[in-house]
Amino acid sequence: MDFSGAAASFLVANQLLETLKIGQILIFSLLKVRKKTASILAGITIAALSLWGLSMWQNISQAEILNILFSTIIMLTVIIIGASLLIIITKLLLRVLKKTSSPNSMEKD
Repeated sequence: MDFSGAAASFLVANQLLETLKIGQILIFSLLKVRKKTASILAGITIAALSLWGLSMWQNISQAEILNILFSTIIMLTVIIIGASLLIIITKLLLRVLKKTSSPNSMEKD
């Protein structure tokens, strides 16, 4: 069979994913951690190494990189908290509107 184009890249991608899964299982099986924990550790490690590589490449001090990292974490935390508050306020308002506009609320008064 001769595969070309999208079919060939799909097959190669599947083989690569299987190889990566096996490699991940072998590396993190030594640590005896769950898959989710292993994924978190891998993500943090990749992020730290990427930041280190960026700081070496651009001649940026590690203190400045850490400052940017912490600023980004604070910004994302504020966005998450703000979105959560917006959702909570919207749900409470909808619940109040639903209770005030329902026909049963008129009969109780």
